[in-house]
Amino acid sequence: MKMMPFVELRIVMLVLGLNLFVHVACGQHWRLQNGREVIQLGNETGELTWVVQLSDLHVSVFNPDRASSFEELVGPMLALIKPALVLITGDLTDAKNKDLSKMRQDEAEWIAYKDVIDTCIRRSGLPLHAFFDLRGNHDKFGVPEIGGHLDYFSKYSISALMNRTTSVQSVTLLGSGWRHLFVGFDDSMAVGLRGPCNLYGHPTDELLQILDSELSQWDGHQNESITKTVFGHFPMSFTTSTDTKKRPENIFVKHSISSYLCGHLHTKFGNNLFKHYLQSPYQHRERVSESLFLENGSQGTKHREFWEWEMGDWKKSRMMRIIMIDGGHVSFLDVDLSNLNPSSHDMLTELPTIVLPTYPLDSRMMQRATGHHLFLGSIRSVVFSPQPVISATAKIFDSVSIPYILMEELKMEPLVQLNSRGVLFTAAWNSNKYLDPYAGRYLLQIEVIDLHGKHTFSTLRPFSANGKIGQLKWTWSEFFVMGIVWDNAYPKLMWIAFALLLTLLLPPKICFLFFMRHRYYNKWVSSIFKSSSRKGLDFRKFLKVFWWASVQSCEDQTMWWSQQFFVVYLIFFPWFWGQVLGEGYPLGYMSATGWTAKILGKVNSQSHLGVPDVMVVVLPHLYFIVFPLFLLISALSAERSFFELHSASLKSEDQWVMEDVPAVTGEHLASLSANGYMGTRQKILAKKGELGMHKMELRSIYGEKKHKSSCKLCRRWVRIGLYVGCIALALAHGKRTYSLMRAYGAEALLMSPGLALPIPLLLTTSIYRTSHFRKWTCQFDKKDIR
Repeated sequence: MKMMPFVELRIVMLVLGLNLFVHVACGQHWRLQNGREVIQLGNETGELTWVVQLSDLHVSVFNPDRASSFEELVGPMLALIKPALVLITGDLTDAKNKDLSKMRQDEAEWIAYKDVIDTCIRRSGLPLHAFFDLRGNHDKFGVPEIGGHLDYFSKYSISALMNRTTSVQSVTLLGSGWRHLFVGFDDSMAVGLRGPCNLYGHPTDELLQILDSELSQWDGHQNESITKTVFGHFPMSFTTSTDTKKRPENIFVKHSISSYLCGHLHTKFGNNLFKHYLQSPYQHRERVSESLFLENGSQGTKHREFWEWEMGDWKKSRMMRIIMIDGGHVSFLDVDLSNLNPSSHDMLTELPTIVLPTYPLDSRMMQRATGHHLFLGSIRSVVFSPQPVISATAKIFDSVSIPYILMEELKMEPLVQLNSRGVLFTAAWNSNKYLDPYAGRYLLQIEVIDLHGKHTFSTLRPFSANGKIGQLKWTWSEFFVMGIVWDNAYPKLMWIAFALLLTLLLPPKICFLFFMRHRYYNKWVSSIFKSSSRKGLDFRKFLKVFWWASVQSCEDQTMWWSQQFFVVYLIFFPWFWGQVLGEGYPLGYMSATGWTAKILGKVNSQSHLGVPDVMVVVLPHLYFIVFPLFLLISALSAERSFFELHSASLKSEDQWVMEDVPAVTGEHLASLSANGYMGTRQKILAKKGELGMHKMELRSIYGEKKHKSSCKLCRRWVRIGLYVGCIALALAHGKRTYSLMRAYGAEALLMSPGLALPIPLLLTTSIYRTSHFRKWTCQFDKKDIR
């Protein structure tokens, strides 16, 4: 009797094992007790499988075409391709109001998303368990807590329907001798702030530990080959480190996953948003190895690596990605569906023919160190066509000259019928003919002809028969979003901005106090404006004048202390208050170190939320508003001082003025009056005949007017230009403040002492205080000043 529980346990395990065997053998889906899922592949070649990725749907009640086109196009495309999995990597809904100013959750959008997915599943003929979705930053706008009344993802998503409640999901595709592991992870911020301060992924140590465990689940199966793929929403450049400074890249490179599939950046910054990570046994952290090349993978067992592939969005670009794994070789194709007509009655005829070469790989995006070496004697390509394919041809070009030289045409034969519309074609080739030290010399293209005579060509892609690695070049915008880890860059950029502001204040003030204490200021200013013997642009004098402008601005104690206090306030105190969480939650406040907000049901407020997400507010404000403000304040003060100095030099030339003024006669008075040289007071005096008393005054007026007519400094063109700069700065600040008011509420933000009010107050005060002229005591030669 004591052994019964053990016997019963063995019987239960046996039954579960038999059930798993039956489900797997029948090509069905099975979920293990730990939540991991398993799907048996139905195709004959276990080393070949393919999945589809979609990202950034942004379903919106104000833009219903996104949902309608998804229903009409994606369902038939999935029915054509029949992927093993469909991965939807975040930003499922738009979560914005009609004018895009306020970011919040809308239940109507989530209902529309659920309806779209239901229609898509029905039209595709795929089972529900083949679909995976996860959160993006838009899906967490104003969602303070998981499972709360604003967390519609937990109610309407595919994950909710499939009871995938954890932040890490895994599914394994079982093939003959192969296991293809796909792991998705949700690293959206735990306390979902409203945008724009919700832009980055925020993994935790616990999340990375679970991710590591999921990627390790098949490591004990040495007799089977394993490929590992991870999918998420945020690129690594838009992902923060954990509290212990750990990063997802460390986990990915540890397991040498084939690729990390993500979205988030759309196509705003380019179509080449790919990044490679390689770690040698002598490195302790990952690195981008664009300049590191390894010879034909002979060192594959000594290095770990993975690719990061960001894809375009559905929102505007209507992009779909097909990822193909063929014997460990991973390739992908982005399909643009924007040109298709969703309202076509015969959608099957509208669908494009998909041609995806799987070997040889694109030399720019192949695995550097751990690539597999199967199929070296054959060219392989998968074709999905709505019409039967009658021929497929592989063409190899030499790019040494333009136009390219056709080197060889190889007829491809169908090897495996993957499904009713998909075929794997192969062609034997002699790869030794194309050995070359340059990885981009030879190009591969596949031509397919269907039953209706339609010709379809794959994209020309470089390949390397001997494993040489090609270079993947970024544009500046692509490097900006993929090459910089903004989590590390934000603190540096923030403190550099504050250092620049303090540099404009403290060193000039010290210099000013030193000169005034030693009564050396007038002599120093005089030395700056002496005529230079150098011809052309004198850069040294330009720097001296710029430094003098900074020092001169310190003379106004009120303005200097106001700027100093403003910088200190921006460093240590809140910038503004706003409705950063959902409706009904208390106001939070933002500082340079993140948001502080109180969650309902919790005793203490949570601080440092949304770091480095707040950089989208902090850095533009510091670099493009506050820094130009300080420069304008210095320039206004310097212009006033320079004009006073210039006027003082003119007043010292009385003899020069008197010699230029002719004798004042009655006829000349009429000429002066007619040409605008006399004001009202002078005209009255002239009519009374009081010429003797005011002769000097008239001469002074005439001489000064004559000088102003040819002196640009006296016309104050510089000050007018500074006024234009002040107006432009005020408009830019007003525009940014208005956008934040619409995002977080107007009442609290308008009264915020750190953001809305200081800029216009400092501008108007500076303009007013520099509009009054003072008596300048320094004496200069007119050739130095004029």
